Amino acid sequence: MMTTTEPTPIVPRARSAVRSITYPLLIAAAVGLTFSPAREYGFVNWDDPANFIENTAYRGFSFDTIHWAFTTYHLGHYQPLNWLSFAADHALAGLNPRRFHVTQITLHIVAALCVHQLVRKLLPLFRLQTTPARIDFAAAATALLFAVHPLRVESVVWLSARTDILALIFMCLSTLAYLRHANASRQSFPWASFAFFVAAVLSKEHAVVLPALLILLDWYPLRRLRADSSCLNQEHRPICREKLPFLLISILGSCNAVLAAGSSVASMDKSPLTLRLAQIPFSIAFYLWKTVAPGRLSHFYEFPGNFGLDHPSVIVSLVACGMIAFIVTALRTKAPGLVLAAIAYLVILAPVSGIMQRGPQLAADRYSYLATMPLYVLLGSALARAANRSGFIAACIAISITAVWSPMARLQVANWRSSFALWQSAIDYDDHNATARALLAHVHMNEGRIDDAIREFETALRIRPTQPLVHRNLAALYSRQNRLDDAILHYEADLAENPADAASRYFLGACYERRGDPDRASKQFRAALDINPDLVPAHLGLARLFLNAAYVEEAEPRLRRVLELDPENAPALELLAQLCANTGRADEAARYYDRAIVEAERRHQTAAADKLRTAKASLAASTPSR
Repeated sequence: MMTTTEPTPIVPRARSAVRSITYPLLIAAAVGLTFSPAREYGFVNWDDPANFIENTAYRGFSFDTIHWAFTTYHLGHYQPLNWLSFAADHALAGLNPRRFHVTQITLHIVAALCVHQLVRKLLPLFRLQTTPARIDFAAAATALLFAVHPLRVESVVWLSARTDILALIFMCLSTLAYLRHANASRQSFPWASFAFFVAAVLSKEHAVVLPALLILLDWYPLRRLRADSSCLNQEHRPICREKLPFLLISILGSCNAVLAAGSSVASMDKSPLTLRLAQIPFSIAFYLWKTVAPGRLSHFYEFPGNFGLDHPSVIVSLVACGMIAFIVTALRTKAPGLVLAAIAYLVILAPVSGIMQRGPQLAADRYSYLATMPLYVLLGSALARAANRSGFIAACIAISITAVWSPMARLQVANWRSSFALWQSAIDYDDHNATARALLAHVHMNEGRIDDAIREFETALRIRPTQPLVHRNLAALYSRQNRLDDAILHYEADLAENPADAASRYFLGACYERRGDPDRASKQFRAALDINPDLVPAHLGLARLFLNAAYVEEAEPRLRRVLELDPENAPALELLAQLCANTGRADEAARYYDRAIVEAERRHQTAAADKLRTAKASLAASTPSR
């Protein structure tokens, strides 16, 4: 009797094709839905002005732009591919933040799809005894949960944080290429993996950790290296030798990162060893906890005033780290994947765990973008095992978590709709956040709410008396309100902390000048010029003092020096015109008046231009005709 068999290869292929299209579309749709409000947002006053508005070097795709991208250490980072992506945005739409945001959301979708593919390739290596369909489901669910997690918001919505996304894309591509190379048992060098690794390092210095992760993969799950063996073994020499170019790039990238950071890395005076040691266990526990329970997030976590090894949060973190270490050690034989994830998490987190402290933040949501990737691989393994028992329950778990995290992330996205909302949300999270209050004060100041700005600056100083630049900003506001005594007090406080600040010395001198104290004003102007001999306002201030005292011989060289440094300086042109008129040089005075009028018209200062014309006409009327 003949029996027929169902053509089984056809159905799995059809289902596989459906999954290969459906899952990526679902991931892209979820990311778009979660982050779509950010398309309408503008720049915020947190690195964005320095990166995009004040900085013009990245604009365009000329040779000079590309050269700048590959040579600049702008704001203490080396990230040429990141700058080229911004150059592309500007070339497409100019300085339109919508274009930048759309690109960033798109790149996050690409990163999520790369995570999907990476988890999909890694899970079969863990020998989970499951089906390809369940592997596909677990990989897609993992990528989805990674993509819509509230911790992703800062990296996706803050334009200055694009480096994280680019680095993750290239790190995933490098790892995927390496897995293909290892599974093919090729003796050749993994050129594709190496090229993507170099691109990752050129996107963000943090990617230098990738060679260590590849070595971990060689141990498990690839099993190319044995933990009890040496790289000197003949069997392992080719595997170790192929890592040497990776390690070379890693060393060069690390040295370049330190060189780029320069003075932005906190000194031991500002960030002592005990504080750094306390920050390490806190960081390890913080990102683990926020990944599991992202209920309260902020884009800026400031150091508590009494932070140290005896701080309650550090003690709790140490206990938590100890418990996790005990569990991982106990399960090292039964669950090598857990050991792999734990070590990989520590490796990726190390550069941002406080060892090389930069800035006043204790932690940052964006640091989790790369660091938590091993946790998501572990999650994918757990979802695949759960799907083995009940695919329906596993799907319900993934859908339920997504249904919670996506709205939470969308609410977090709304905090970035404006600079005011951004810093107000940080204050809502931590009422004693001095940095947030100082930057909220900047928002008030730029929008003309002077009293609100003064209130926030004063609050920031009460919280942290050494908060940077607050004294100077308060002094500027008091000066604007003609409260010169208060302005002088805060300029002096700023100079007590930063005695080599030429600008503050000039502004202090200007306050003394306005208060009618020429001797103290002259002293501060001269002190500013000792620090910066080319400070134009200080030369101009001394020239005004000399003219008021009728010291024409001393004033004129100062004014001419100003015009050497700034040929179109309108106040200097006007003062020099007046000086020439008073010393009988009418023709020369008229020329300076003409130059001053042109400059006033160029700046659309109609009233100033009319005033200069009147002065020139008076000069002509009082000058005998020849």
